[in-house]
Amino acid sequence: MENNVQNIELINNYLNKTLSEEVLKVFENRLKTDEVFKTQFDEHVILIEGIKRQTLKIEIKKAKQFYTKNKWLKYFGFGALILLIIWVCFNLFSSKQNGLGDTLNFESDFIQNYQVAVDSIVEIVGVKGTLVRFNPKDLEMLSGATFSGDSLSVEVIELTTKQELLFANAQTVSHGKWLISGGVFKIDIKSNGKSLLLKDGKTIDVKFPKKTDEKEMQLFYGERNNLNRMNWTESKIKFLDEEKYYTIFYRDTSVIDKILTKRYGVDCFKEVILIDSLGYLTLNDIKAKYPEIKSFENQKDTLRILKRFVYEEIHEDYIEDDVGLRKTDSTRIELVKREDFNKVWQWSENIDDLDVISEKVAETYVNYTNQFYKSVKISKLGWINIDKYSKEDNMSNVKFNFNIKTDYDEVFLIDERNNTILNVYDKEFNIPKNRSFYIIAIGIKGKEMYGYKKSVRFNANQKFRIDYKKITETQIKSILTITL
Repeated sequence: MENNVQNIELINNYLNKTLSEEVLKVFENRLKTDEVFKTQFDEHVILIEGIKRQTLKIEIKKAKQFYTKNKWLKYFGFGALILLIIWVCFNLFSSKQNGLGDTLNFESDFIQNYQVAVDSIVEIVGVKGTLVRFNPKDLEMLSGATFSGDSLSVEVIELTTKQELLFANAQTVSHGKWLISGGVFKIDIKSNGKSLLLKDGKTIDVKFPKKTDEKEMQLFYGERNNLNRMNWTESKIKFLDEEKYYTIFYRDTSVIDKILTKRYGVDCFKEVILIDSLGYLTLNDIKAKYPEIKSFENQKDTLRILKRFVYEEIHEDYIEDDVGLRKTDSTRIELVKREDFNKVWQWSENIDDLDVISEKVAETYVNYTNQFYKSVKISKLGWINIDKYSKEDNMSNVKFNFNIKTDYDEVFLIDERNNTILNVYDKEFNIPKNRSFYIIAIGIKGKEMYGYKKSVRFNANQKFRIDYKKITETQIKSILTITL
């Protein structure tokens, strides 16, 4: 809803010819490339033209020229009444058209808010790892004016599961085509509560968490329509390159201690760690080189791999010193977090502690997966989606019918295999065969609300009945909750 208000303000400034030259170019380019925005622009122009056709402006002008102050006030009051009626009718119409869009949208639950100063480059990391970096000097107001104040509010939304997409009513559709999502994100930067735009030619740097193994993903920009449904428009940004990590290899080994060897006349050894830089490697390179590492810890740019000998406890009868451990021929390869690595240097003096540390590292960090796409430059703030088009050939034609005729329905189709959330706009729909989907439907009739949810799989063309049951508004989230 906030984006719609901002768009209307921007359109009014355009029609009033108050946009700067830079903002004007961005606006006109958006009219050519953004179908949703173009539709909203056309609807707003029609509304304004309708208002212009009212006699208010003519009557007020005549009143100023020919009538007394009281007469002028009379016409002004009559004109204000006309405007009020138009405004009320427009809002009632919009409310009716919005249907369930606002009721089913819980995106505010996912907003992260960060207050930042404007005196230097800003860098923010979201709770799921999204890294946002920008220069406050690259931002401006919607009107093209410079923003004021010494701080900004940065709002970040990270939706990486189909459940989160469903709660936020973030459908994965691009002009009617199905998308498989790798994550939906929103970046909104505000000054004094008003959203800012990037200046013409300026960008922000964003590094997104990688939550899917799907290949050939690319970036889409999103806009909501007057029904609060999301539509995504393809950009030219593709995620083809794998993120590379600077990789350091540490190896546990033994070398001759020259001082002790000279002192005692026999070969004496000491434990050391040899360090070798492997340079920049992709995760696939690392997996191929070290298959023992099944998953990777959350590191921004550096991976530290440790290869060490495994120690075993020897029998008491054979202990010749106080350690009671001896090195075996077997080795262990593991990933070590930077802040824990200082403890590794102490292992020759305290092997017991090292084993405990290594086991903890293996349990806590090696099993945690959180990879990232390569950093990209984004030219537009707002909704962003990492997607690819879904290619489906073998389809079933399904016709929906309902046990209760409602005033308005919202039907969701959720792919259990991929991050795909669709709205069923028509009573007839094509669905891939032999695939499991959730069908979730919510309808309203007067003041009553109805809900339905079921996991389905279609193998042939058929009719499908949605059996509504009465629910309350407090049960909406329960209906929208799916088993992952």
